[in-house]
Amino acid sequence: MFKISNAGSLFRIGVFLVLGVQVALGQDQQPSASLPEPEHAFLKKFVGRWETRWETTAEFPANSGQPSIVWKSVMEAKMLGELWMIAEMDGDMMGTRMNAIITLGFDGKKKKYLGTWVDSIMNHMWHYEGTVEGNTITLNAKGPNFNSPGKETDFQDVYTFTTDDQMEIRSRMKGEDGKWVTFMTAESVRKK
Repeated sequence: MFKISNAGSLFRIGVFLVLGVQVALGQDQQPSASLPEPEHAFLKKFVGRWETRWETTAEFPANSGQPSIVWKSVMEAKMLGELWMIAEMDGDMMGTRMNAIITLGFDGKKKKYLGTWVDSIMNHMWHYEGTVEGNTITLNAKGPNFNSPGKETDFQDVYTFTTDDQMEIRSRMKGEDGKWVTFMTAESVRKK
């Protein structure tokens, strides 16, 4: 029996074992890294610091006939290499602090944009799948139906870059009648 003196030694032993198994199985080549595709360039449009003014619409269930709710957020977006956009959002929604993390990438096999949204006020992880047309990316997801607790429905987040430094955002859900209902809109301006 031998004694491992530190974590570095344990790491080296692990690497040695993995390489040994690969060679023994005839897998002496490492997997190649993914290369960016032309579609990844669209993700760079998000990079920067954005200030956003959100507004719920009359169709937002929490409004219940009340005036729209307005709130503001700041989003910091950066690229993770050339393949992923990661953004962190921080805002105050009706007196409740809301933080979110958004990821977006492009899957060359599926020919779709893929991503996630998680935030500090819901325990649901939104899984995006979407497409780009011109300056608009439409992200589809399934999530909890605000009008029918316990059920899911289809959602879309639609980001349209009206200029290099401005974007409009619409969030909508599919109603019981199969029609899309916009429940939130936003105007966002890149500050740096």
